[in-house]
Amino acid sequence: MKKMKKTKRILLLALVVAILACGVGGTIAYLITNTGSVVNTFQPAHVTSSVNEPEWRDGNTTKSNVTITNNGNVSAYIRAAIVITWKDADGKTMPTQPVAVTDYTLSINAADWTQEEDGYYYYKEAVAAGGTTSNLINSCSPIYTNYTDGRQLCVEVIGSAIQAEGMGATSAHDAFSKAANN
Repeated sequence: MKKMKKTKRILLLALVVAILACGVGGTIAYLITNTGSVVNTFQPAHVTSSVNEPEWRDGNTTKSNVTITNNGNVSAYIRAAIVITWKDADGKTMPTQPVAVTDYTLSINAADWTQEEDGYYYYKEAVAAGGTTSNLINSCSPIYTNYTDGRQLCVEVIGSAIQAEGMGATSAHDAFSKAANN
């Protein structure tokens, strides 16, 4: 009698295992044959920028209306460095540096741009893909224009962009700082 009960239990257990195996096997077979292929639609972000510098005005002495365009496919924070040097008559950079207020005047659009302690100017808002900042430089002019050694003031703007979303940043300065620390 005990042997009969044990045999029935083993048979019942084997039957349950067989039913489970058929169920799992059938489900896997169904999923393999009836599920379409999965296509990865993820597109990586592309972030790049370009500086828009109109021609010098006032007889090639004043640079103005300098903006930066977000050429990427996502919104981006923008920053810029302004490098001011002297160029000699041959177009070579001179070793002496021009001094603000003494050698040139520089007017920055402080309503939309802020200068941080690292020397960069940061645009206060994220710029949409394909969008352009407002003016960074309202005007930059040398105080004197007729130097006897032929020097001329050279104003270069170096712009950079970083993706605005996904970093948890609340400003351009914050985004660039987080990227530098990673």
